[in-house]
Amino acid sequence: MARGGPSAGSQCRRRWGMKVTILYFTSSGNTARIADVLADHIRRSGHQVLLTALDEAQPSDLSGADLLLVGSPAWSGERVVQPIEEFLTENLDRLRGRRIAFFGSYDWGEGRYFEHLVARLRVEGLDVHAPPLLFRVGDDEPQNDDAREFMGEVLGVTGPAG
Repeated sequence: MARGGPSAGSQCRRRWGMKVTILYFTSSGNTARIADVLADHIRRSGHQVLLTALDEAQPSDLSGADLLLVGSPAWSGERVVQPIEEFLTENLDRLRGRRIAFFGSYDWGEGRYFEHLVARLRVEGLDVHAPPLLFRVGDDEPQNDDAREFMGEVLGVTGPAG
């Protein structure tokens, strides 16, 4: 019975309209904390989230994802960790048609370690959002305001502050 508002079905589609997979590698826990903040924000915005550490990830985790968020700390200065690069390279075909964005943490340098990977994936024809969401270890802590702004830039995900 309609009551002048949206139907329950349309509310459900709007609430769960986007499926976001967050895949991350962490060595000291910093990138995992960022992943948790992003996942919390996305859930509060009414979207589905699959949050998984790289060592538990399966290629099927990419299935149906509208957006893939990939987290990596800087490694050897200004490099994305090799396991992340390998996973993305091995799954290029599964990444096509999905929006991809990156986040991570770094300890020194300029935080430019995603630039090479973003350029390479764009050459492969993938839809990669830039710039990534980055936090310098010791200077910054992941905050909901940063996550909300980043998600708004990536796909217009907005929601309550938390």
